[in-house]
Amino acid sequence: MELKDLPIELTEQLIPKDQTILKLPTEQCIHWLNLFHPRETLMILEAGFKSTEKENYLNKFRYKIYFDFGEEPVKKKGAKGIILEYKLVTGVIARYASLFRHFQIWTGNPEWHSFVWLSKVSLKHLNRQNLTSICLGNTDSEYLSGSFQIFMKFYQDIFTRIVSETETSLANKTNTVTQTNYSGGFFNCLDDVAIQLNYDQYQVLATSIAEYKTVTSITLRKASIFIEPTKNSPVYFPVKIVTNLFKPTTVFTLHYFGPNTSVEFVDDLTVAVPKVKYRIWKIGL
Repeated sequence: MELKDLPIELTEQLIPKDQTILKLPTEQCIHWLNLFHPRETLMILEAGFKSTEKENYLNKFRYKIYFDFGEEPVKKKGAKGIILEYKLVTGVIARYASLFRHFQIWTGNPEWHSFVWLSKVSLKHLNRQNLTSICLGNTDSEYLSGSFQIFMKFYQDIFTRIVSETETSLANKTNTVTQTNYSGGFFNCLDDVAIQLNYDQYQVLATSIAEYKTVTSITLRKASIFIEPTKNSPVYFPVKIVTNLFKPTTVFTLHYFGPNTSVEFVDDLTVAVPKVKYRIWKIGL
């Protein structure tokens, strides 16, 4: 039997409620932090992230801190992340503004990441080391309503500052996004993007990205985009909704399988991304 298997009443007497708990193996650390009251967990995390071992804790808890904005309690046992009930910390959360950059919205699926400051966009790793190679999607609107809207209203200034810092801290892509501090700007650091959405969902994603980024387009090495038609899809696929946003330099894959659809002007594909070396385009059936 491991220590984490003992009743909380006993182990609370053995486990110190300070940043030393962060030195435990990740699985055990998450287990204990999920058992403590969210106020205590926030205090421990803040102390650790402000300590001299900040980088170690960033590595350990990368993409693992969530806020649950739902009304019903979620199951934490065996969870792969630290889940904090927002309703239990509404009175103290302002004290932890320094941690907002690392908070995600709990959607029940730890494979996809929706950061509170990038809430409408959902991310999935293509590379476990960082977030430069990702799948992009939309966060389900179910998780962006209710308590989250109140949270957004109160702390919008902080979110705006985080977005500004991440997009303008460096003017080039010399740094990779290996932590959740996103030095160099989140969208400026993207290297490889995959998208698999229908036409309407892609339009929503493009609009959301435009709200966050400060550059007019995203230059990256590789883009793989698969779009399914909907009843709102036009006969001529508007290529510019893709090429105006993504400017790949090496590989550009674009699939749009819509019945009887085509591209009106081929140069919308060729001229818009002149630097790309390999093009894989399939439009129509």
